[in-house]
Amino acid sequence: MLAAPEIIMTNVQEAAVIRLTIPRSEMMKVFGPAVGELMAALATQGVEPVGAVFAHHLKMSPDTFDFELVLHRLRRPAGDETGARLG
Repeated sequence: MLAAPEIIMTNVQEAAVIRLTIPRSEMMKVFGPAVGELMAALATQGVEPVGAVFAHHLKMSPDTFDFELVLHRLRRPAGDETGARLG
C-alpha cells in the first residue's frame, strides 16, 4: 500500500540548464558536445559542477527530442551570460 502524500520543505539545489530541440537521429551526435558546452559555460563563470548531468525530456515525438540538458548541483549558481541558465 502507498503512503499518504506529504508536503515537505527542502533546500534549493542550483542547476545549470541548456534547452535543445533536435532531430531524434542526432541525439548521439549532439548530447556529448552539449555536455561539453555546458561544462565550458560553467568553467567560464568559475562554477564547479558537483552533481550529475541528465536529460529532462519535455516532448518526444517520433522524429524530434525537445529536452533540457541539466547539470544538477553547483558550487555557485550559473548566470545567463553563456547560454546556460539557472533552473
